[in-house]
Amino acid sequence: MKKLQLICVILSLVVVSVTLTPKTALAQSEEHVVIIIDRSGSMTITRDDGTTRFDSAIKLALDFLNEVYPVKRWYAVWSFHSTSYIQHLDFTDNPFIVRETLNKIMSPQPSFLTPLAMTVCDLIELLVNYQPNILAYKRIALFTDGEENNTPLDHKCYGPDSNTLYPDLEEGSWEWKVRNMAMNFDPTNDNQGPYRIIMDIKGLFVYITYAYNSSFVSDDFEYVPHSRRALNTSSPVSMYEFFKGIAEESGGTYVHISDDDPLPQLGDVNGDQCVDATDYAIVMSHFGQSVPPADQRADLNHDQVVNIYDRIIVIQNYGEGC
Repeated sequence: MKKLQLICVILSLVVVSVTLTPKTALAQSEEHVVIIIDRSGSMTITRDDGTTRFDSAIKLALDFLNEVYPVKRWYAVWSFHSTSYIQHLDFTDNPFIVRETLNKIMSPQPSFLTPLAMTVCDLIELLVNYQPNILAYKRIALFTDGEENNTPLDHKCYGPDSNTLYPDLEEGSWEWKVRNMAMNFDPTNDNQGPYRIIMDIKGLFVYITYAYNSSFVSDDFEYVPHSRRALNTSSPVSMYEFFKGIAEESGGTYVHISDDDPLPQLGDVNGDQCVDATDYAIVMSHFGQSVPPADQRADLNHDQVVNIYDRIIVIQNYGEGC
């Protein structure tokens, strides 16, 4: 039972946005984004607010869609579960079509298998090859509550869990390969250098404050073990270190959301679930500054600068949650 509880602890809902160009400055004229939703069985788990993790993932994806951003965005929408993924929408610059597509995605499937490494690596490859002649930021927005446990053996990003913590990842592990893809677009090239992605992560879970971490234990929950996993499976701590590391070192952000916490409100800077004059004042106190040294909470669209777009987000959502 203790082993089952430990495994359950690492189930979470994670939002990962990955940008395949370092954002030291906004030089590109557009951004290519893939929104991908986990539809595995554990996404049907009900949070304390009465919504399922799947419902919450859709809500967070719609909030992401509502961010005011300094460059034009093109969106594609995918979902994944078990051993495969589905392409629901090819790239479009029409947010209304994206919204309609997200709201039509079918509910999760009865499988606790999650080919996370395969999905992330394939999406990076997709983005690299989409409009390669255009200088654009390329982002993956990933919403999942499952750990990597079902990438096929013959996939280039398949590997056991790393037995060492980030950043000293075990060679050949899936974490090592995903990081290599994020840096070099090659899962076997571990040349250390600047990340070519940025990962902004929001995680819905309990206790552990980062990706792949939850502490739900249900009497009717049945964990389906991955027969190809290493005997020394990932602990919540190692998963936390990995996702925390790649987010922070790539210049991204991470937001913790427990299952018993309300979902974050777009435009809420100080975390009181109310978009009001306090949030506006915080944004304006850092206005025109880069992040860092400005407080990253004031950078509501995560473009690493506090500017007019962050101010607009507060104004457009003023009064929400209050």
